Amino acid sequence: MEESIARSERALRKCLADSSASTAELRAAKVELQNAGQVLAELRRHRAHSPFFKVVARRGAGEFVSIYDGATRYTLGIPSRPGSTDDGSFVHATLQEAAGSVAAFPRHSAAWSSPRAILVVRGHGSWKLRHGKIFFESVTPLQEVPFDTDSRLALWR
Repeated sequence: MEESIARSERALRKCLADSSASTAELRAAKVELQNAGQVLAELRRHRAHSPFFKVVARRGAGEFVSIYDGATRYTLGIPSRPGSTDDGSFVHATLQEAAGSVAAFPRHSAAWSSPRAILVVRGHGSWKLRHGKIFFESVTPLQEVPFDTDSRLALWR
């Protein structure tokens, strides 16, 4: 929903910049733009309470890194900082999507052979949809989700 409202907001801004729009259209666009801004603000506040799920590589007890770059660290309670080859974090909207993607990493990923874990995370900053996943500027890991990695990895390897 947030993406749809953001698209509408961009379209309304474009309409306001259009010099051929009538006075009535401009007035209506201004009102709708204000409404869209309020809805977006509320959705962003709600996002702080929405769980997202991140598949990561486990390096030790409580140590998690990006599977893709092997460098971006994920520590419970601490916002992530992008590694040298990353500018954000891919997450999933549901645990089922995350569990289904445990094996879906490119073979050239730096931590491809590492054991996997799924973390519940909070998304920060702007976001976009990329490769069928949600991409946030930063995430804060909140907790590890228990799941049976052995059976999933057996299918994968």
